[in-house]
Amino acid sequence: MTVVFDTNIIIDILAQRQPFYSDSFQSMCICNGDSMTACITSNTVTDIAYILHRYGHGKVQIKEILLKLFSLVEILAVDSADCRNAVLSSIEDFEDSVLIECAFRHKANYIITRNINDYTAAKLEAITPKDFINMSKLR
Repeated sequence: MTVVFDTNIIIDILAQRQPFYSDSFQSMCICNGDSMTACITSNTVTDIAYILHRYGHGKVQIKEILLKLFSLVEILAVDSADCRNAVLSSIEDFEDSVLIECAFRHKANYIITRNINDYTAAKLEAITPKDFINMSKLR
């Protein structure tokens, strides 16, 4: 199973944002098993670096954080087709649309996000961290 994490989930974990941290962290931990692959998109990496900088982290600290993150997730490359398809998509948020197109092209099973309403017209299912945790308990 391949799961793509939205930027908000990664930031929840890295910044330990409450009350979201626990579910976001647990959902990432579940994906570090043998049968699942946790992924983020390449544009998510740049968003994370920018947000961490805005949170006051320096360049060295951001590099360390990203390297740790890279040991836990696979980075899916966003290509020109993803961007073109995102522009043509009915999804209003362009960043979300790019993530959807990339995840779909890479045959992901789920997108994990807290913003389910932003993904109602997505080509694949978006679920919350809590729903992913509950679903994993049933397996």
